[in-house]
Amino acid sequence: MSRTPKVPPTASANMLGVLETSAPAAVLAWLEDWLFQSGAASVSQSGVTHLEDETRDTPPCWPVSEVRALYGTPAQAESAARTLQALGFNARALATSEEALLAPTREPLPPRTFAGRLVILGTDDPPPRGAAGAIVRLDPGMGFGTGTHPSTALCLDWLARQNLEGLSVLDYGTGSGILGLAALALGAKRVWGLDTDPLARAAARQNARANGYGRRFLVRATPARPPFAADLICANLLRNILLALAPRMARLHRPGGHLLLSGLLVTQAEEILTAYGASYVCAERIERADWTALVLHHRESRR
Repeated sequence: MSRTPKVPPTASANMLGVLETSAPAAVLAWLEDWLFQSGAASVSQSGVTHLEDETRDTPPCWPVSEVRALYGTPAQAESAARTLQALGFNARALATSEEALLAPTREPLPPRTFAGRLVILGTDDPPPRGAAGAIVRLDPGMGFGTGTHPSTALCLDWLARQNLEGLSVLDYGTGSGILGLAALALGAKRVWGLDTDPLARAAARQNARANGYGRRFLVRATPARPPFAADLICANLLRNILLALAPRMARLHRPGGHLLLSGLLVTQAEEILTAYGASYVCAERIERADWTALVLHHRESRR
């Protein structure tokens, strides 16, 4: 998880609250729902660590995701953190500002290559020796998605294996813009990035400009309907949000469109497939550890 810089007490105007905690896969869905119910404006999973079960002689590692929730005020974050602490979570609350959240950190973003074709780098980092193909540069201080979390990595790996030439792409819940930027680097014609979080929209716009896609990557708050029907929709979101979007997602597609869903635990896949089953069939299911990505094909395909 990227670090959230603290802001001096004198910078009291427009202060926001950030809650940081971690949780094993078994309680992630519950935790995400609880954070939204407690008033969080956004919830993100931005990294995975591994803890060992010390009750065994040869302990296996089990994944623990780091979770960050953004609140409108520091008091909201502090109240939520106290409740989680009472429940046994290692949670902390920070007071910060929009400027501090978007400020870059000095932590390097390790280069990552997907399907031998797509490279994700820090903003100022040189590409690895021998790197070829599509390159996307991200500010590692943004903290809205850098490709290190398995759910994002699954999406990037799938995108890097596709022919996206000339496609119109909708990136629903764009975060840092990483999936939309990857699609453009891989040949997509245009991307419409949607996010309800104003900090995520600012991060995505900054990253789009840094990659030279400022005019082809439009970032907006979620509207009633995007300005075009998408050939491909990417939605790396949380289970409860994907379930809520199921009734309207098919209306955003061109005939024959594909839908890439991620941010899901393997145990949540069947629930999502059932929710989307009226309009989609599952074309591909990709798994990594406890995480899965679903590639759905519209039932009215003309291809």
